[in-house]
Amino acid sequence: LSEFDSMDRVSLHILTRLEPESLARKELDSYLQRKQLLHPNKNWPHVVLVTEHVTHKTLLSMYRTVDAFVLPSRGEGWGRPHMEAMAMELPVIATNWSGPTAFLSPAVGYLLDIDGLEEISEGFMSGHKWAMPSVMHLRTLMRHLYLHP
Repeated sequence: LSEFDSMDRVSLHILTRLEPESLARKELDSYLQRKQLLHPNKNWPHVVLVTEHVTHKTLLSMYRTVDAFVLPSRGEGWGRPHMEAMAMELPVIATNWSGPTAFLSPAVGYLLDIDGLEEISEGFMSGHKWAMPSVMHLRTLMRHLYLHP
C-alpha cells in the first residue's frame, strides 16, 4: 500500500479463506484495523477484502476484472492461483521462492526478489524456512506494471 495513494487509479483486492480463529486471520484483521484499510481514507487506494467462499464463476469474473495478479507470499506449495492468473493472460508478480519458481520465469512473469530466508519456529512447518519478500522490489514491480499496462 505504500506505493500507491488515492490519486492512482488502482484497487487492492485481498481474497483469503483464512479461518476466523486462525492466527494468520487474526494478524490480517489486526493489520487492516490498525491501518484502517477497510474504511474510506482519502490517502489510500481502494481496498476490497473478500473472506467468504467464492464460486469458480465469481473467481473467473474477478480475474477478468483485474489488470495484474500479485502474490508476494512467503512460500507456496505449487502456486495454483499463479497458474490460473497466467491462464487468464494476466501479468503475474510472485515471490522468487518455492513452488512458483518451477514454472514462473522472467520470460513469463515478474519474479519478486527476497530479502532473505527466515526459519519457521512454530507449527507443522517448524524448522523449515520461508521467504521474506522484498517490499522495495515489490513496489518497483507494481509501479512498472501500473505505468506499462
